[in-house]
Amino acid sequence: MTRQKKKLSRRERERLRHRREILDSACEVFAEKGFRRATIQDISQRSEFSIASIYKHFESKEDIYHSLIEQVLTSYLQTLKRAVQGVKSPLDRLVTSVDTTLDMFEKRVAFCQFLFGELRPLVSQGQEELSMKSFNVYWKIINYYVDLFEQAIEAKEVVDVSPLYLSISLLGNVYAFLNYWLHLAGRDHGPDSGPILKEKDRKVIPKMFFGAIALRKIPATG
Repeated sequence: MTRQKKKLSRRERERLRHRREILDSACEVFAEKGFRRATIQDISQRSEFSIASIYKHFESKEDIYHSLIEQVLTSYLQTLKRAVQGVKSPLDRLVTSVDTTLDMFEKRVAFCQFLFGELRPLVSQGQEELSMKSFNVYWKIINYYVDLFEQAIEAKEVVDVSPLYLSISLLGNVYAFLNYWLHLAGRDHGPDSGPILKEKDRKVIPKMFFGAIALRKIPATG
């Protein structure tokens, strides 16, 4: 029997909408000022919610930070799983996942600026539970890639190396290039400046990373 999804009340829907609006504003503030310099007052001004209203949704600035990471990375993982539906080859699913990541990068520049500006704020001992919220989502993403690499090795589509190490290496390459394109390439990231990534940019990770480990020709991307 299919379990029916409980319909949210109008008040619950409004609460979730307000929470999302606060997180979206916090994302912009963190991107501009960095986690340490940003204040609840800054988020209040950007979101047009009072400080008291923000504290009804979040315990602290750290809580906002980890909730933001949890929200965006959970959405990212769901987007990856949708993107590879119907893609049969594990190697093709890996390449599609990277291409999907680059698409998300184009759409969520503010989040990427915030994330790569300060990958993890200093978390005090009393905030370990909050930090685990985002840490657990990171591990879900790593395990997503580990599963794909295990399947690709079994299908003899990539070299037989630790799937965990392959996953960490791939994500490290992706994050390093995104950081470069955001902060070092000297490109205009304004809303009317067009795509950040050029066609050759979108091909560099599949060509360099998968070109080194694939045991067959990799699919075209972009």
